Amino acid sequence: MRRIFAVVLGAASLLAFAMPAGATTQSGTSSVINVYWVTKVPLGSNSYQQTTWYVGAYTDSQYGTSSDGYQEVDTCVFKDRRHVRCRQDSYMVGYTDLSRQGEYFNIDTQNLDYANLRGLYGLQAYDSNGNPTGSPQWTVITADVTGVGDVTQTTSKDIYHSGSCHSVSTYTEKDRPFSATGSENGTDLGTTKQGYFSVTSYTTVSHGCKYKKTG
Repeated sequence: MRRIFAVVLGAASLLAFAMPAGATTQSGTSSVINVYWVTKVPLGSNSYQQTTWYVGAYTDSQYGTSSDGYQEVDTCVFKDRRHVRCRQDSYMVGYTDLSRQGEYFNIDTQNLDYANLRGLYGLQAYDSNGNPTGSPQWTVITADVTGVGDVTQTTSKDIYHSGSCHSVSTYTEKDRPFSATGSENGTDLGTTKQGYFSVTSYTTVSHGCKYKKTG
């Protein structure tokens, strides 16, 4: 999700260039939550099976909401005391825009005190060549997130200049550690602190840009 987050913010900057020449200002807010549950089951004295459940959501005031979920199963073997080698046994991933009845994504954008996510994902398996195999397994994944500890705030700035076009984008990001519970098709996934919980506000000011929006 963080990769998607970066791409969308880049698109937000490009959209500003579609405005008429002269000073223009465009602002927005983006929120993201990524949650991982990892369990390990011993297979022998030096190996174990690792199962990872993931769910994440991204929402932007201009570009809407998207969400993804996946399950990955790996077999891991200790090569020595410091090194572990894992082989992926299966991987299923699905997506939703959270527009179906019963789906939702709520997040406290002020203090990051909470976030709640429920989505229906058609988890599709793929072979080693990236081709889909079998039918999607429709799975409801939920996450209930509670912010813990302090909120960290950072500010960054991007500057773009080409010919007469000049733009400055400023981003203010707030992050917070969290504790989350969740489930998959009603099965409890337990409690985790692994993932990412943030909200970003951004403003782009551009001058003399005449680029047109494409696509």
